[in-house]
Amino acid sequence: MGDRGAVAVAPDGSAAIALTVPPAPSGKTYEAWVIEGGTPKPAGVFDGNTGMTVVDIERSVPPGAVVAVTVEAAGGVDQPTQKPMAATGTI
Repeated sequence: MGDRGAVAVAPDGSAAIALTVPPAPSGKTYEAWVIEGGTPKPAGVFDGNTGMTVVDIERSVPPGAVVAVTVEAAGGVDQPTQKPMAATGTI
């Protein structure tokens, strides 16, 4: 996730993001994605805050996947509408 934070993945695929991002703009939310084979799948939304935000990823993260975060419409979307603001390398 670059200088914004990190992702921890357990052997069973459960995972969490620790990310430093400000509160999401009005009408927006941060959305996590698990990207497998180039296909992004929604993995949870969160608001951010003035310090570190820790969020459980709501989808299993298999080997070879990428975890990314975008800013989306409040409540989240089915597919990312912009380039990720933070992403891991292949896990």
